Amino acid sequence: LQKIPLSPGLNPMILEHLENMASQMSIRDKVCILMWDEVSIQYNVAYDIRRDIICGFHIVAIVCDQRSSNVAAINQLLWQTDRKRNLEKRTQGQTFEVGNIEIVPLYDPPHLIKGIRNNLLTKDLAKDFENNIPKNIASWISVVLMEDGKELAIDAEEGIATAETVNFFNDLFDSVNSSEVNDNILGSPVKEDSAHHTFWTNTKHVLRKMRYVDKITRESKIVPSLRNWLITIDGFQKLWKIVNLKYGFNHLKTRYCNQDPIENFFGQIRSHAVRNINPTLSQFQDSFVTLLLSNMKSISIASGNCEVVKDSFMLFSLKKYLEHDVTNIEAYDIDDSNDIDEPHELFSSTVIREESSI
Repeated sequence: LQKIPLSPGLNPMILEHLENMASQMSIRDKVCILMWDEVSIQYNVAYDIRRDIICGFHIVAIVCDQRSSNVAAINQLLWQTDRKRNLEKRTQGQTFEVGNIEIVPLYDPPHLIKGIRNNLLTKDLAKDFENNIPKNIASWISVVLMEDGKELAIDAEEGIATAETVNFFNDLFDSVNSSEVNDNILGSPVKEDSAHHTFWTNTKHVLRKMRYVDKITRESKIVPSLRNWLITIDGFQKLWKIVNLKYGFNHLKTRYCNQDPIENFFGQIRSHAVRNINPTLSQFQDSFVTLLLSNMKSISIASGNCEVVKDSFMLFSLKKYLEHDVTNIEAYDIDDSNDIDEPHELFSSTVIREESSI
């Protein structure tokens, strides 16, 4: 285990191995979602006695939570791309470009649905307005009464609006969390003729009318979760066109387009040995090494808030670390001297179309 190099920043060995793996994969097998998140690391100074010291995939979309820094980064990328497209007299779109590669931004659906719930705890949610007066208002107290099975001591109109709103967001989340084919149409994979396309178009019309309403002042406002749901639905519509038309995918499992894998990884780090919600850097590294021993599969997280993807596998494991000569690994240096905007191979017209899915 002393051979395993783990340090802050990019790990050159993992990147090198992923590049080698990608060279043996088909174009469509390399279609992936880039996710990022952060974990709280405790400030700490420690001596590492072992070291005596005080890319290859085709990214079609990114997914992150609604942290302000993430939103700012996506907005900046969108603004830069829109400016470039405007100068080149090209059509604008809710995507950004890196070189010649178009990338779809998505916000993590579980975080979005939590945002809807959290806002409903302190505000009411109006489905539409008439003469600036909120109508069809959903309230959290109605949700609680329904959940507890208590007798509904609420206005009938409010109760109906609340039930419709809950069902609406339940269907919306199902549509962006689809997996295997089942009786739930929206919970099944997206296909060319599936119900998702009409549902997403109609959903955007509903979301554009929604406003949260202050319980006391009755002032209305649009919260980030509502705006980011619209961006994410636009993103899924665009993502389907990319993977279907450019890569020949015949279905899309939207469950793979969220942060659950990285959230589960952070959960395993925090629950290693003892519950440690704020590990130091060295504790994080040691837990990571232990997880590598079992290929990330030995530690279960009780009462975790993310679904575990059971049909997944790791592209990198402990074996690859131990097989690699790591005695003289230096910091990863990105050489962009030959970074020329040229057509990327993933847009080649010679791509062989095979059945595939994500």
